[in-house]
Amino acid sequence: MDKTYQRDKKSTNEISVSFIEGRVLERIKTTRLSNGVTHDVIASKLDITTEGYIEIEDGVTPLSIIWMVKIAGVLSVTIADLLCLKDGLSTQEKRIIDELEEDIVELKNALKEKTMLIDLLKDKVEGKRRKKVQKHISKAVAEN
Repeated sequence: MDKTYQRDKKSTNEISVSFIEGRVLERIKTTRLSNGVTHDVIASKLDITTEGYIEIEDGVTPLSIIWMVKIAGVLSVTIADLLCLKDGLSTQEKRIIDELEEDIVELKNALKEKTMLIDLLKDKVEGKRRKKVQKHISKAVAEN
């Protein structure tokens, strides 16, 4: 087993959840400030009050995974960025993570395109069914 993995695994076990949450909240605040984004802007994009967002960022309201995902989206960063998962990694490991994140985005976009295509095909099939039913109804009415 890789020594780096062993070290990271041991240190991860020793870190408390509140410590991790504190690091994430600090990363959120730092990212927000470095991008020049106000509490008001983030709160508006999250569809919550400014006070509600401040309570999340200050740790008064617990940071749920759902809020973390939403905040990451608003700040245009990844969950890995907020969780500081890349800290302590080599340049090559960071590059691999970046490539995987790009692959995930591409796969999500491809899935979205395929879903749209499936919906279009479903609509087309449904339209053909309607025409067929209308044709049978018209034929039945004409025979009566």
